[in-house]
Amino acid sequence: MLPALIALAAATHAQCAGPTAAYTYLERGVLTTVAPKVAVSPSRAWRIEVHLTGVTGIDPPLVVLWRCASERATTLFSLRAAAELFWSPDERTLFVLDEPSTVWREVRLFSAAQGWRAVHPHGVKLDEAIQRAFHAQIGQHAVLWYYPSVAAWTRRDVVLAVDTAATIAPETGPARGYCIGVAVDRETGAVRVLPSGTLAKQYHARCEKLL
Repeated sequence: MLPALIALAAATHAQCAGPTAAYTYLERGVLTTVAPKVAVSPSRAWRIEVHLTGVTGIDPPLVVLWRCASERATTLFSLRAAAELFWSPDERTLFVLDEPSTVWREVRLFSAAQGWRAVHPHGVKLDEAIQRAFHAQIGQHAVLWYYPSVAAWTRRDVVLAVDTAATIAPETGPARGYCIGVAVDRETGAVRVLPSGTLAKQYHARCEKLL
């Protein structure tokens, strides 16, 4: 009985091996069939692996989250080209910027409170919820690009700096650049636009300012 209890205690406190980082960049083009790409969270409680599947070069690899204490795995998403992954300080939230080299980034939020499933506020994709929020401010104009980046973490939210550009007229015409601060609830994905100037004054952050 005692050896079994000792083994159980050891498994409960098992930690992931390897270098740790709160930020990870994944790129499909540099993956190999020799071993999966592995990234370990700062506390060593979690590791992220990228596994090639199907026909190499055709089928997208899978990004998989492992809990090291239990070796329980959850498939997060398919890696189309590249992605940036950000751990929250308490490691209960994983924020993903998909296709980070483009000017139309896709954002994904995975929360421990949701069983590490992608969070869809009010049943819609997080991108759509964010764009609805800033459309309410700039009007229903044609958006030319959408370039969010992580500005800060709070106990409740992940704060984004969204660099975007939209036509001045509703459908076409000259474009104007916007820098919009957005707070996304880490558990529910609820989105709220921050008052003008909050990014710089409270979080010392700014947009990339592509325009």
